[in-house]
Amino acid sequence: MHKKIRIQFLLTVLIFLFAISPAWGGGYIHHEYVWELPFDSSADTYSTRETIISCYNSLNGELLNCPFEQEITMVTPYEGNSDEAIKNNGGHTHDYTTRPLYWPADGEGLEFDYDTSSDPKMVVGRTNDNGYKIALILHHMPEIGGRMLSETRVFVPDPLHWVCSRGCYSNTETRYQTIIDVAIYENTFINYWWYGFSFLYLSPLTELPDPGEDDHYVKTGQKTTHPRNHYGTTDTIAKLEDIAKRYFMETGRTLQINDISLPKGGLFDINANWKPSHITHRTGTDADIDVDKKWCVEDSKLRDLVDGLAEEGENRPHLLCENENHEPVDDNDKTGKYKHIDFD
Repeated sequence: MHKKIRIQFLLTVLIFLFAISPAWGGGYIHHEYVWELPFDSSADTYSTRETIISCYNSLNGELLNCPFEQEITMVTPYEGNSDEAIKNNGGHTHDYTTRPLYWPADGEGLEFDYDTSSDPKMVVGRTNDNGYKIALILHHMPEIGGRMLSETRVFVPDPLHWVCSRGCYSNTETRYQTIIDVAIYENTFINYWWYGFSFLYLSPLTELPDPGEDDHYVKTGQKTTHPRNHYGTTDTIAKLEDIAKRYFMETGRTLQINDISLPKGGLFDINANWKPSHITHRTGTDADIDVDKKWCVEDSKLRDLVDGLAEEGENRPHLLCENENHEPVDDNDKTGKYKHIDFD
């Protein structure tokens, strides 16, 4: 019942778009850029992108039965370690042939009740085969950050008919190309107090800078499969730099900062197999610190610094100790070897 009501509502919206669309013979390829959150298996939360397709007789508004297909691919394969490559692949440089483009990774892919394709990355159907006279395709976002290309191709009987998806056009074939940026973003407020207003915008994760002469940390843990592993929220990065500076002043030791998150957040598969691991390293709010001669349970200076920072800030970071199996243990547990700072 809810699905039927939703589809009827969407149909009304599409008819409205048809009525107000400003141009006959709009562009042949229509481009769009959108942002979606990656699926989070630890919290069982996901985001879904809907595509709605319909065809109209431009003379009388009658809904038609037009063939269409939608396909999901990567924007480009991984090439080098450039900033553009990192944006496209989300920090993963391994086995693109098996990279999941939807969730669940072992599921049926794009969801459409009347799909005639056997390819999970493609839907093939018609707009009026489901009794509702429009096609509704659901794309559940994958766990992996990075950019995907969604292309929808609709074949219209002749130029006197319209096709509507995101806007209405009268081409005999209409293609909608959408770049889907699957990524973790943080809310950032900018205050213009002298004008009396502020606004909110979404900003991507920030990379921990390469250390300069006055910095007292090193970046570790990079692998050929994940060469850029030091991305976090602006708050996480700022506090890590502050902790490193204070830690050096207290101990004379350089802080060895290991994994934070990948450039787009989401799944950090340290075993390079597209399967969940490193669960807490999805959102840029957790950092691993190398042992460096002192086990976590013994490193009272680091614990005091983190606890002291927690009293000053809003996010209250704290130091977690883990045993040899990377399982959390109590602060005083003698098996607490590995260091993990939770900033959220």
